Amino acid sequence: MASISILNLEKKYSPLHSVISGLNLEIKDKEFLVLVGPSGCGKSTTLRMIAGLETISGGILKIGERVVNDVPARERNIAMVFQSYALYPHMTVAENMGFALKLAHVPEPQIAKRVDEVAEILDIKDYLFRKPSALSGGQRQRVALGRAMVRNPDVFLFDEPLSNLDAKLRTHMRSELIKLHQKLDTTFVYVTHDQVEAMTMADRIVVMNDGQIMQVDTPKNLYANPNNLFVAGFIGTPQMNFIHAEILIQPDFLQLNAGCAIFKLPSLLKFRQKAEELKGKELVLGLRSENIKAEPFAGAAKIDLKVTMRELLGADAYLHCENDACKVCVRVSADNQLRIGDEHAFYFDPQKIYLFDRETGKSVLNRN
Repeated sequence: MASISILNLEKKYSPLHSVISGLNLEIKDKEFLVLVGPSGCGKSTTLRMIAGLETISGGILKIGERVVNDVPARERNIAMVFQSYALYPHMTVAENMGFALKLAHVPEPQIAKRVDEVAEILDIKDYLFRKPSALSGGQRQRVALGRAMVRNPDVFLFDEPLSNLDAKLRTHMRSELIKLHQKLDTTFVYVTHDQVEAMTMADRIVVMNDGQIMQVDTPKNLYANPNNLFVAGFIGTPQMNFIHAEILIQPDFLQLNAGCAIFKLPSLLKFRQKAEELKGKELVLGLRSENIKAEPFAGAAKIDLKVTMRELLGADAYLHCENDACKVCVRVSADNQLRIGDEHAFYFDPQKIYLFDRETGKSVLNRN
């Protein structure tokens, strides 16, 4: 078992091409940590540096108490599960799973015993003598997991391992990986571009963009308290609604002018900066779609909108609405009768808004 410490980590392919710059991260022992972000954000490169598959341009990488910057991958006692599974097509499942132990000159009886134990855990004992071509995508993924597990590594690394599976199987395998982490009680570091995978599996999530960490937090806190515009827009489906806004300072209270709505800011929201410093600055109002209602309620602010598109998603529907000042997506029950072309008043709770500095992207509300 091992923790991972990343201190000012850098990866450069040339003096002018920096992929990772000054990355700092502490991964706890036995934690399920997920790196998430758009394509090209540096998450897979970070994982490959932990694995020893990419050279480190600068900084320090420690696994446990050992600095491993120059330690070969085979000596780091980590195991990596790839998106492509990377199984040997000419070998049986048992041979694939035991191959790393064979290379390490482990005696055949011990290899067979260890393969059998892991196959029991993964429920693939019936497939041990099949070739990969005779397996489904989910079964191949289990074999790839088994090949990693037989070595008893300190750390498991996963590089988008479910992206080749269909939606139903991905959902099933997510739950299986959570159970596996609990059973193995070791450190998992998992890379994905899929925020649903991140939100459902992780103890903590690292949101990355352009080689930088945007925020590290629990799934709940990431969703409820995004530090900046990028995190607010990346985490959550549908994406958070963003509306240009500005502070209006009245004698006894503060107002927010969002163009499509002017409303009083509740006193319980404390600004990280004084309101006077925000006066005249361009701000961005953030509204989650589920916090916008089609019916009025006490203390609500109102927006008059026209429905321009309706998406049905089973029990829910997304209404895409707009007026002259803003465009907003609203999540309603599928039973809601509003249709394209309808004009309607929508309502939101000012206590559930988000507010960001448009120039810096940073949140200017503190909910803690």
